[in-house]
Amino acid sequence: RNAPRVQSVFVHTLIFSVFTCALWAFLPIIARENLGLSSVGYGMLLGCFGVGALVGAYLLPKIRSALSLNNTVAFTTLIMAAMMVCLATVSSFAVISAVMAMSGLAWLILISVFSIAVQAVIPSWVRGRVLSVFMLVFFGGFAGGSMLWGALATWIGIRQTLVGVAILLSFGIILTQKYKLPTGE
Repeated sequence: RNAPRVQSVFVHTLIFSVFTCALWAFLPIIARENLGLSSVGYGMLLGCFGVGALVGAYLLPKIRSALSLNNTVAFTTLIMAAMMVCLATVSSFAVISAVMAMSGLAWLILISVFSIAVQAVIPSWVRGRVLSVFMLVFFGGFAGGSMLWGALATWIGIRQTLVGVAILLSFGIILTQKYKLPTGE
């Protein structure tokens, strides 16, 4: 927790998990209420997300060679923010399916970048402990964010909450400029 390079990864991971958990918190409700989908339709949305993740795995080396680590995170974070706005405003299954594919691509790239960044800067003798804290930060942010966004959505509505999450996630790019991700050796 006292290593600045590890702190940078943790800050990025926390912001990512706190805000992007809204996708998983609200997607079943959006699929059923806004899109009128059954469990099969919801499964198809998840399948689109998975296909996007596979494409992201294929494109990750190409993206990493074209963009810096921090620019990769900023670009894919903006994709996730745009996805939140689409979930809040679009009622077309086809459009949401395409958005879910792009989200899967961005999600996989972000998770991979954070995992690689944390492993690149920690010595092997402490790797297991640091990775367990990394997972704690990720899933703790996920749990806390889900609770926060669920409470907010109860008060102001899911659509408004998703738009707010998108704005805050985009603002997170500015906030994390102070915490540049380490590239390792």
